[in-house]
Amino acid sequence: MMTTNRMFLIAFTVSLLAACGQKDAAEPDASDAGDASRLKVGFVYVTPISDAGWTHQHDLGRLQMEDSLGDQVETKYIENVPEGAEAERVIRQFAADGFDLVFTTSFGYMNPTIKVAEMFPDTTFEHATGYKSAANVGTYVARFYEGRYLSGIVAGKMTKSNVAGYVAAFPIPEVLRGINAFTLGMRSVNPDAEVKVIWTNSWFDPGREREAADVLITQGSDLVTHHTYSTAAVHAAELLSTAEPIDATRALAMGLLNELVPAEKLLDRAFETADRIAANAPLAVQATLHGIRELEGLSLESAYLRQEELGRPLRRTEDAREAQRAFVEKRPPRFVGR
Repeated sequence: MMTTNRMFLIAFTVSLLAACGQKDAAEPDASDAGDASRLKVGFVYVTPISDAGWTHQHDLGRLQMEDSLGDQVETKYIENVPEGAEAERVIRQFAADGFDLVFTTSFGYMNPTIKVAEMFPDTTFEHATGYKSAANVGTYVARFYEGRYLSGIVAGKMTKSNVAGYVAAFPIPEVLRGINAFTLGMRSVNPDAEVKVIWTNSWFDPGREREAADVLITQGSDLVTHHTYSTAAVHAAELLSTAEPIDATRALAMGLLNELVPAEKLLDRAFETADRIAANAPLAVQATLHGIRELEGLSLESAYLRQEELGRPLRRTEDAREAQRAFVEKRPPRFVGR
């Protein structure tokens, strides 16, 4: 059984590629034909590459691999792939297209990776942070908790309120280890320290991450850290701490805005947005408008909880079931307003 438990460094990648290159390459798909002597390596990314974070670092490794190995390797990546059925489809397509090695770079890709690996025994898979392996599936993870422990020590020395906030994605082993390590580090120098955690249930949602950081700060956290794939939590803490004005371009980069539109195109964009809203389920649109009015004036924490309450009944409507059927059948939904 092949397993790896080491830093995701280019030296590891190159050595692994060299080992995988010993076997015969699978027959490539006709639509993606290339030099059969090249090692074909695929990367499945759970978020956009962006300019920082987990996916960005993986892609730096991919680019370094191309630079180091030149014509010996051919790489391809698919970004922003949701965990679940879509991940399985993308992983399977890489294997079917003749890729020799596939990196599946998120914890939620674990079961899809194992499933596809059984169907393609001649393809090698490397899965990030998981705990399942097979003859052709290895795992890799860094000792992130060591750095988290050290940052906890710094936080314990710096805090005045004895409360730190932690914006976390999912309660999986890797994230829980980080929270525990940070807390232990903080309490090693400050026994009275407390760490408050808010789960975003998403690896990449700058808006939700920023809201979570705001809530933690209003709850008394004078330090905020995070285990998510964007830097929104850090930016929120920076803005609230410094109160410095920012322009629209930086606000967009920080996740405070979702789009910048030139003034001369603003009306056209507004009509386009209105058409998109009108195409949605009537109940969802009504609930959204109601929610906007109701949430105004609430504290960030109360608004966040109320938002979840408003959305819960919608998931049990006929329109919600129709949306799921339409997605599976790959057709436009036919909403009926109930």
